[in-house]
Amino acid sequence: MKEYINLWITDLLNRSPLDIKGISSAQGICNRPGPSGMITAKVKISLGPSDRIIVINEVKGEDRKTLEMHNFDEQIIFGALDVLLTAKLHPYRTFELRILEVEIHEITTVPIAFRIAAADAITKIMRSW
Repeated sequence: MKEYINLWITDLLNRSPLDIKGISSAQGICNRPGPSGMITAKVKISLGPSDRIIVINEVKGEDRKTLEMHNFDEQIIFGALDVLLTAKLHPYRTFELRILEVEIHEITTVPIAFRIAAADAITKIMRSW
């Protein structure tokens, strides 16, 4: 049986990467039905050039603690990578991602909601180019 994930990773790494030219920011939103009701999250991120992947979390206070405690910050990064690595024929493999602001709802915010919101924000940024 073929190892499709490994083949995909190899293909991704063999494609010549694109460079991000400037700094842009956008807010991403997730507000959709989930398995147990609505899931919600908002994230404002900025994306800029770098020679490697850099992630800077600028969220302060209780929101930052909640982001880290529930691994929401990882899901934001994964949502960004979902788009940056696959939206175009050639991936964006080096960038600076700043997590600027988040909105967390105690009941309806789940990890996947931040992944969806981050993908939404990156999509908006890429459309603005």
